[in-house]
Amino acid sequence: ITFLGATRTVTGSNYLVEGAGKKFLVDCGMWQGRAELEEENFHDFDFNPAEIDFVLLTHAHIDHSGRIPKLYNEETLKVREKLLMLSGVGPKVADCILLFSDLKRFDVFPIDVWVRRVMNELYIQKTDETKVRKNEIEQIAFEKFGQLEGLAQQYLFYWKRDA
Repeated sequence: ITFLGATRTVTGSNYLVEGAGKKFLVDCGMWQGRAELEEENFHDFDFNPAEIDFVLLTHAHIDHSGRIPKLYNEETLKVREKLLMLSGVGPKVADCILLFSDLKRFDVFPIDVWVRRVMNELYIQKTDETKVRKNEIEQIAFEKFGQLEGLAQQYLFYWKRDA
């Protein structure tokens, strides 16, 4: 057992258990309280998320479950990389596959002309929307919508398209 959180404090519960060929977490909690504690939420994990077989959640308080979406996001990035290796699949198509397929990854934000237009109109406000960079849109989407940015993308897309 490796103690990764909730040591010398009561927040950020996270324990890595290894044995019998398995790796699992007991909790994957968010750090709360003082600023230096909360900074821990943005650091990389001290383990490879792809090697985790499952998470045992003791209860659903955020200090025990809050970083589970980060585990999921790490995996989404790996799946996205594999999709981008396929012929004819670019970033938008990869994100659409992740969002609309059985994978149901809501932590992606496909960007097309409608989404670029609405994000510029609501948040960026450049006079020439073609000058809006993809990474600028992705950063704002993550800041505004977090792990549910894919759902927000759909609302924004249809709202602007049907306007």
